[in-house]
Amino acid sequence: MAKAIENYKPEFDEKLLIQDELARLVENLSTSKVTELLNALLENGPQSTSVIVEKMNNPSTRQGIENLARFLGLAGQLDPKLLRGLQSGLSATSEILGSKRSPTFMELFRTMRSAEVRRGIAMGLAFVAGIGSKS
Repeated sequence: MAKAIENYKPEFDEKLLIQDELARLVENLSTSKVTELLNALLENGPQSTSVIVEKMNNPSTRQGIENLARFLGLAGQLDPKLLRGLQSGLSATSEILGSKRSPTFMELFRTMRSAEVRRGIAMGLAFVAGIGSKS
């Protein structure tokens, strides 16, 4: 017997998801001219590298690099479902920011009836509580 449409959940192929993300990354790097910059740096070899290292040799740059490494380490440990949830949340946020009309209080209260909204609020509160417990 066929599955009901509302119970159907497509199966995601994680490899295809990663390939899509890598393709987007390469496209964005190319569009933003980062690949041109990296190629120029590699072509000029040690000369450009020594200038860059000399300019970057300061406490704020080292701290930034350490923070980036920590962030990338953390991002590598996150569950892909959580990352998709974050992506979906950011997408929904951009739609709201693009709207010129503000929701009414009644509309906001109606959205609170949604299980997804309540789950998101619970996650946000857990996040804030976690930050508060470590400070």
